[in-house]
Amino acid sequence: MVNIRYYSSSDHSMINAWSQGYKEPYPPAEFLPETTFVLEKQGAPVFAGSLLLTNSPISYFEYFAGNPRYIESDRHLLSQMLFDRIVEEATLRGYKKLLFCSYRDKLKQRYEELGAVKTLNDVSTFVKDLV
Repeated sequence: MVNIRYYSSSDHSMINAWSQGYKEPYPPAEFLPETTFVLEKQGAPVFAGSLLLTNSPISYFEYFAGNPRYIESDRHLLSQMLFDRIVEEATLRGYKKLLFCSYRDKLKQRYEELGAVKTLNDVSTFVKDLV
């Protein structure tokens, strides 16, 4: 059985460990919005992702992470299910666009398979600490 639920703070250390398995940073728990979802199969978490909300017609799909030890044949299907849930949430909230960012070739390919259109190549991202 597959279930998609809202993230809870107790999920953070697990999702952070997944990201470390891919040698990628995961944001602090305080950065995750209420619209972060966890997909579970038979009660075991497999994927997580966040819908970042804005006050304009565009939202962001961010903080996508998967359990690197989950290697079952339905992995793509489950990621599609989480993606569909996030698209549904964005649509219900009235958003017209959903933006994705990735530097990993495999993930870029996966976003295209999910129906996203590549808009820019060779983009660098920047962040400035405000506190």
